[in-house]
Amino acid sequence: METLKELFSPGWVGSLLSLAGLVAAIILYRASLVGARPVFQAWSDRIVGPAPAQSGITIAYHGKPIQRLTRTVITFWNSGRGVLRSEDVVRGHPIRVTFRPDTVILDVRVRAVTRAVLGFQSTIVPDAKAIAIDFDYMDPGDGAVMDILHTGGFESPTFHGTVKGVPTGVQDWGLLSRPESSRWGLIGPKTVGLTLFPVSATVWLFAFAWLWRDKHPLFVTLLVLWPGSSVT
Repeated sequence: METLKELFSPGWVGSLLSLAGLVAAIILYRASLVGARPVFQAWSDRIVGPAPAQSGITIAYHGKPIQRLTRTVITFWNSGRGVLRSEDVVRGHPIRVTFRPDTVILDVRVRAVTRAVLGFQSTIVPDAKAIAIDFDYMDPGDGAVMDILHTGGFESPTFHGTVKGVPTGVQDWGLLSRPESSRWGLIGPKTVGLTLFPVSATVWLFAFAWLWRDKHPLFVTLLVLWPGSSVT
């Protein structure tokens, strides 16, 4: 019991709190260094097709025969702490969205945008093999939701393009399980987790340190109940 008492002595706890506080400070500092960070999540659903062979069934979109019709919803936003500007996108390598080479993009619409002043636009390029994305700027948290109809399958879309100061390009943050589950479809579980973890950790550390420093009744009670302990 004396060993346990020594193990949980105030000096050891203070050292642990100092170390935890240092780790939290490093995490927050590194997070503050993140500039613009374009990311996306996607979700797909098969609307119709492909038709069974020799069934006599024909699938058409605006009179044009197709093998299948798939809907893909993409949320694209700035998850960083810096402003994402249109002039940061390299003109010779603009932001584009593609699917498999044999996929034909039939329609794209901007379903939602955080603010109209962003000037967000998405258009199908002439060969119908890619979608061009353009905007004036995006503050942290700004973004848009695109609704796309195409002839491909459930494969995840691919983002192309080069943004100055963002060597990783547009990051794929995985499957968007339910586009309607959050405001504008722009905040996914990973976004919430990365945002709340350092904040909650810091709050708990400060609360723990404050309670221990002032010998809050909660800690006094725990110390009194601990076998062989004494409170001074």
